[in-house]
Amino acid sequence: MAKNLRSVALSEGTRIAPRAFYGLSRVTAITLPDSVTAIGSNAFARTGLVEFSLPASLLCLEPQVFYRSANLAIIRIRRTTAPIVVLKNDNAFTGTNLRSIFVPTTMHFFEYDSAPSWRNFRDFLRIS
Repeated sequence: MAKNLRSVALSEGTRIAPRAFYGLSRVTAITLPDSVTAIGSNAFARTGLVEFSLPASLLCLEPQVFYRSANLAIIRIRRTTAPIVVLKNDNAFTGTNLRSIFVPTTMHFFEYDSAPSWRNFRDFLRIS
């Protein structure tokens, strides 16, 4: 049954478990609650996500969160300071088609410029 999922909306929780949606290539939309503070490694790896919103409460992305989610092109970040990305010979976005990162208008760019995994992205687009 899980292999036929197209979208998922989570209503509560503070952590997305490692490999929670791994390999669900038909899933194109996942909505997280505002309470999520951590996303485990490979949680959304090899999914069909096209764009994804990271909640303002997010503190930590573990390795390879979006690994080989080849359709992922847009990330929307609601947090004004950079979430920690735990590196392990890789970063959270390896194998994606990430082209745009949208951030709040109140975001502190220096936080992202100096943070591992984020400093590789220079085209942050401001959203309100």
